[in-house]
Amino acid sequence: MPEPRASETARPERAASFARVGARLPGSRTDGRRARRGAFAENVSEVVAARLRHMGVDRVCGTPGLAVDPLIGALREAPTAPGFVQARGEESAALMACAQAKLTGGLGCCVAPPGAGVLRLLGGLYDAAADRAPVLALVGADPAARHIGGHAVRHLAEVCVYCEEVSGPELMDDALHRAVRAALTDRGVAGLVVPRPVLAAAAPGTPPAARPVPPPPRPPAEEDLRRAADVLDGAGKALVVGNAGRPASRQVVEVARLLGAGAATTALARDALPDDLPYLAGVAGPLGSEAAATLLRECDTLLLAGAEDPDPAVRPGPGRCRIVTVDREPDDCPLEAGHRPYG
Repeated sequence: MPEPRASETARPERAASFARVGARLPGSRTDGRRARRGAFAENVSEVVAARLRHMGVDRVCGTPGLAVDPLIGALREAPTAPGFVQARGEESAALMACAQAKLTGGLGCCVAPPGAGVLRLLGGLYDAAADRAPVLALVGADPAARHIGGHAVRHLAEVCVYCEEVSGPELMDDALHRAVRAALTDRGVAGLVVPRPVLAAAAPGTPPAARPVPPPPRPPAEEDLRRAADVLDGAGKALVVGNAGRPASRQVVEVARLLGAGAATTALARDALPDDLPYLAGVAGPLGSEAAATLLRECDTLLLAGAEDPDPAVRPGPGRCRIVTVDREPDDCPLEAGHRPYG
């Protein structure tokens, strides 16, 4: 019987060796460190991922780069949300985050490397700023910049309601909280420029407890509620719910039932109300239903619930009907300043 060759006898040992090495590769699904990350964070990037998870962000869109690789690695290796969705370009990543914010009403998040990536990112961020969509842009810092912030802060400041560069690991948590709070409260883009050494640095001790964002909305004044009730106490009522009215969809259904009003939605909120409602007329806007257009055209009183994005073509003009708006903030009112008698 022939003797086995040396290469054949060594092959099982080599395979076992490769298996052991593969089990220790960073990012491997079997890596033992991932079981410990639920208890504490090892670096600042993992703290950021945990904070975004607490704030309801389920995905981060972006493009990889040397300056932001620690954050992308933390997102990819996280056992739960948020996950990393790689886009084909920075502008696409910003548009994806903007679309998520507009369709869900929550926070969209994108990440991009410094340099030309910031300029390409701006194309999508301007879309978010124009539509008042809350988007958080995490941008790497240019290591060759000669002053704090470099060109990234100057470019982002043109489109952001809040922009800051994080200069140390101990400042990251507070800066992230301020940025997310500004994006959700002011309904706009917030930018953070974070150098790679900060993202890769060890987490500074035990992270502080998570803080709620944004603050609860202010309750309306009693006088405004009384005036709105007087206006709605009549015939020929219609109700339009917008994308910002999604969280109150159950209350909107009950109000429409009590008022005996026909209901319609804006294009972004087409799935905010159940389709089996007998008084739902469909989408009021371009490519919408004729029933919804007729409802708005013939109503005497119109209630806009979170309708920050109504189509001007189907919105009744001044003097045609009485309008009541329910919004998170006075600045969210879709009517012109001169036509807000009941808001």
